[in-house]
Amino acid sequence: MSLDLAGKPGSLPSAQARPIPQAAALTAAYVTLALLLAVPLLVAEVPLSMDSLNHFARVHVRANIAHDPDLARLFEVRDGLVPYMGLDWLLTPLARVLPTLVAGRVGIVLILWGTVGAAMVLRRTFSGRVGYEPLLVGLVAYNALLAAGFLNYLVGVVGALLGLAAWHAARTRAVPVRVLAGMGVATGLFLTHLLSLALYGLMLGAYEAFGRPRAWRTPVRDWLVLA
Repeated sequence: MSLDLAGKPGSLPSAQARPIPQAAALTAAYVTLALLLAVPLLVAEVPLSMDSLNHFARVHVRANIAHDPDLARLFEVRDGLVPYMGLDWLLTPLARVLPTLVAGRVGIVLILWGTVGAAMVLRRTFSGRVGYEPLLVGLVAYNALLAAGFLNYLVGVVGALLGLAAWHAARTRAVPVRVLAGMGVATGLFLTHLLSLALYGLMLGAYEAFGRPRAWRTPVRDWLVLA
């Protein structure tokens, strides 16, 4: 029956109807993963990672010191070009409009979603499609680094993955343009967490040594990038 319909004038071939349900299934899979990643932080009043409360206390001071005389008497905020500021940048604006622990929970959810999202962007940049493979990143989104409270580094990991995707996407641009853009990403990662800067440098070094750009088209290299 499908062959007869495909042969009639004005009818749509069955192959053209397939992308719609596939796209819907893909969207449903990622929405489901996003909800599952958010559930633990939606039901817990305090995020259970060892160093997170120290981060949230610092964010609370930064967000409220201007209108809290008690905090102003005890603390002084000194801004400068120093590392380990990623979480401060992410959460301080939120903590000005939300309770600090709520802002912290939102921030951790954003880190979890950002990790999977960065893998999706990386997959799309290298292979031309998203696919289901980045869903596997959801299996390791809750990890030992998150449990230890290394939140600045995890923010930097998201930035480093996006930086690698941008480096590959700009592979046909002039070298000075790519270098300047890479330096901008590196500066942002330095201010986020020093180890995320080291990770970015490692990935760019591996890309330039082994992945330029034809080799990335092979399935094995594509999976290695995803890993």
